[in-house]
Amino acid sequence: MIERLPTFDIGEEVVHGSDGVCSVVDISTINIEGVPPDRLYYILRSKDHKDGLIYVPYEKGGNMMRPALDAKQAGELIASIPDIELLPYTDDRSREQLYRKCIKSRDCRCLVSIIKTLYIRNRDRVATGRKASMLDERYLRQAEAILYAELSNALGIPEEEMREYIGGKIERS
Repeated sequence: MIERLPTFDIGEEVVHGSDGVCSVVDISTINIEGVPPDRLYYILRSKDHKDGLIYVPYEKGGNMMRPALDAKQAGELIASIPDIELLPYTDDRSREQLYRKCIKSRDCRCLVSIIKTLYIRNRDRVATGRKASMLDERYLRQAEAILYAELSNALGIPEEEMREYIGGKIERS
């Protein structure tokens, strides 16, 4: 059985690599030297960086992009946060590889796992008189930024209010 990759339509919101939430503004060929004139591209505009365009080969789009969460999916994700498992506490090197993999995937459940794990890990470290590690702080900030940007887009709530919004939703459940 051949696996079919998802395709996207003009106007659809997608998540693309380090560019985050983007809108598909066109599906077209591009006139750039060295590019086959019949090769189709998704042409994206990042929600964060509106100045430039991102060109994703049409045939690779399903591997490089996924649909952005809608409001219903964002609400379901937030409601499921208490049930999302923590990441295993392993040695620093293995933990960093796992963090990197989650960040790169932009998988929202994986990002929640990083955030939950690091909140608990940092709380435990502070309780024993130690500081949070710089590695943990860096990945916590990255995971929060990526997750909050996508949830903000889906729910229409400013990113800087997402932590409080999520906390309120979890407390009420």
